[in-house]
Amino acid sequence: MEMMGKSDLVPVTHKSNNMSPFIIVGVVLGGLVLVCIFGGLLFIGLRRRKPKPVETSEWSPLPIFKESSHGNSKTPSREGTITASPVPNLNLGLRIPLDEIKLATNNFDKKLQIVKGGFGTVYQGTLRNGLKVAVKRSQPGLEMILVYELMEKGTLRDHLYNAKIPCLSWKQRLDICISAARGLHYLHKGASGGIIHRDVKSTNILLDENLVAKVADFGLSRSGPSDQSHVSTDIKGTFGYLDPEYFKTQQLTEKSDVYSFGVVLLEGMRCKNKGLLDQIVDPSIRDHINPNSLRKFAEITEKCLQEDACDKPGMGDVAWDLEYALQLQQTAVVQELHEDSASNASGMLSLHVIQRLLSTNIEVEGDDTSIIKEDGSDSIASASVLPIENG
Repeated sequence: MEMMGKSDLVPVTHKSNNMSPFIIVGVVLGGLVLVCIFGGLLFIGLRRRKPKPVETSEWSPLPIFKESSHGNSKTPSREGTITASPVPNLNLGLRIPLDEIKLATNNFDKKLQIVKGGFGTVYQGTLRNGLKVAVKRSQPGLEMILVYELMEKGTLRDHLYNAKIPCLSWKQRLDICISAARGLHYLHKGASGGIIHRDVKSTNILLDENLVAKVADFGLSRSGPSDQSHVSTDIKGTFGYLDPEYFKTQQLTEKSDVYSFGVVLLEGMRCKNKGLLDQIVDPSIRDHINPNSLRKFAEITEKCLQEDACDKPGMGDVAWDLEYALQLQQTAVVQELHEDSASNASGMLSLHVIQRLLSTNIEVEGDDTSIIKEDGSDSIASASVLPIENG
C-alpha cells in the first residue's frame, strides 16, 4: 500500500458567509436614514405644491354653535334662522368675499337700498349663483357687513297697513303669528341663558316668498338672566311696543317681549284703515273667521297685554294657544252671522286694555322716534306704533 506524504495534502480553504454584525447594523441604519430623508423631501414638496385657498363666491360654512333643545351642551349647527324655512341648505353663518358682495349690490347702489336705520343700511343683492340676499352694511369704509336670506315679502307691517298689498287671510295671520311666537320662544329658552329681543314689533317680523315669518333685527337684544329674574338696564325699544312694567322699573324680562308681541297680535286683528273700537277687526276677513278661533286669539292677546309680568304667559304658551286658535279655524264650520262672528269676538278684548293702549301709544308712521341708549344718549330708530284711533 502506497502511503501519501503530508506534502501531498493540499489544504482547502472555505470563505465564510457570515457578515460582521457591525456591517449589518450600519446597513440598516443607513437605510432608515435614507427613507427618512426621502420622506421629508416628499412631504416638503407636496406642501409647496398644495394650492393656496382662493376666495370664491361659493358659500363656505363656518361653525355655529347653538344649545340643544334638551340640554346645555353645544352642538354644531347651520341653523341661523329662528323658524323653519322652506328654503333648504342655506348654510347660514358664512363668509363671502367683499368683492362678491360689491358685485351683488352693484357697489352698494342706492337704487338697491331696501331700508336705512340707526344700525346700518340694507341692500338687496343677487350672488353669482343666483341666490337673492339682503346685505346690511353698518358703516361704510369699515365694511362691517352681514348677509341674510332675502325675505321677499317684506315686513308684517307692510301687509297690515299698506293698502296696495293684498289683505292677509285669517289663516295667514295665524300662521305668521305662530311662526314669530315659536321664534321668540326659541330665543327665550333655546339659547344659553336665554336672549331677550327687546324690540319686538311688526316691522321686525319678516316674511319670505311663502309668507313664512322670521324674527329679525337683534340690535337691541340682551342676554337673559341666568340666575335671576330680570336684567336691570336702561329703557331701550320702540314706543308703543314697550312693556309698561319695563318702562317703569327698568327691569328687563322675557315677559317684556311677551307684551310687545301682544301689541303685534292686536295689530294682526285690525283693519288697514283706522276705525272705531268696535270695528277693530279687519272687515275684509271678518266674515271668514270662525268665532271660536277669534275668541281664543283675543284671549291670548289680552293675556300678553297684562301689566304685571306674573300675569303674562310665556312665549311657549302663547305659541301653543295660537296653534289651538288655528285648529279651531281649520276644523270648525265658518258661521256667516255677524253677531256670532268677528264683530262680537272683537268686543271680548277688555275695553280697558285697548283704551290703555290708545292712551299710551303715540301715532308715528314712517317717522323716527328717539329711544334711550344704555349710555344715556339718544339713538334714532324707526318707530312702528300701533295707529288705532278711538273714533
